[in-house]
Amino acid sequence: MDCGVCKLCKHSDETILHALIECEHAKLFWAEAVLQRGIKLPRLHPASWAGDILQRDLLSKEDAAVAITVMWCIWSSRNNCLHGKEKFQPKRSLELVGELVSALELPASKQKAPAVKHVWRSRRMALLL
Repeated sequence: MDCGVCKLCKHSDETILHALIECEHAKLFWAEAVLQRGIKLPRLHPASWAGDILQRDLLSKEDAAVAITVMWCIWSSRNNCLHGKEKFQPKRSLELVGELVSALELPASKQKAPAVKHVWRSRRMALLL
């Protein structure tokens, strides 16, 4: 997505990578993510960054969930700014990220789901049953 100049920081090449990670607006959120959650994004490649975030050798599953939620906050805040609404506060947003991630965490199930045996039946046979 090349849309020209970033309306928030006036950077000359506004891309999704810029909007969510490199923009001065986004950097405020990432600085707060380091303070509150201890999460720091690794250096990401401009062409593959979105998929790289999900790679377990770069970020743990938990950190990837936090990173994606932070990006959602950044995107929502940008939209608010660009549409004349109040932008999000990074500190409060990261508190919300913590609440959201905690609410979405499901406890690991200790029971295995029962195995289901699938048996094919012809349609004609199914009508007779």
